[in-house]
Amino acid sequence: MSVSISDVLIVTTVSFCTQSRPSYSQTASGFSCDDYEIMINVEVRLSRKCTVDSDCDQVLFEGDLECEPNAIVGNADFDSSYLYDLYDEATLMGCTIDLPINNSCSQSEMRCVSGTCTWN
Repeated sequence: MSVSISDVLIVTTVSFCTQSRPSYSQTASGFSCDDYEIMINVEVRLSRKCTVDSDCDQVLFEGDLECEPNAIVGNADFDSSYLYDLYDEATLMGCTIDLPINNSCSQSEMRCVSGTCTWN
């Protein structure tokens, strides 16, 4: 039996993709928890777009209240109502959504870095 490099790559890729992804079982809304996570991640990315530091002054999700930089910071002009509704719906459906919370309390300024609102 001859095995080509493309066969190995396909098997390897399929193995990694299927092992790291949770199941796609649908919630009562018709979306899976993976679907919610993808939609929320897209909204968070959109919310963080910026061109200058002054764009970044909206706290979207608060992390540890003792460490303000744990919050997700977004563009001041971003309408977050859909993002919050989507997050609330996902949690109501029993999904746990991992948000991109900053883990460094030493960063204290909301800044626009490479087109993304972040703590710096």
